[in-house]
Amino acid sequence: MKIVIAGGHGKIALRLTRQLARRGDSVVGIVRNPRHVDDIRKAGGD
Repeated sequence: MKIVIAGGHGKIALRLTRQLARRGDSVVGIVRNPRHVDDIRKAGGD
């Protein structure tokens, strides 16, 4: 399943991204600050 998370760099959003990615979901985190993209990718999202 593809899931989009608004505010993808928040503490809960990053935790949720890791859990969803582990179970095989495709996760996209929406952020305003491009510096946060690497943290989302490390958690398993795009």
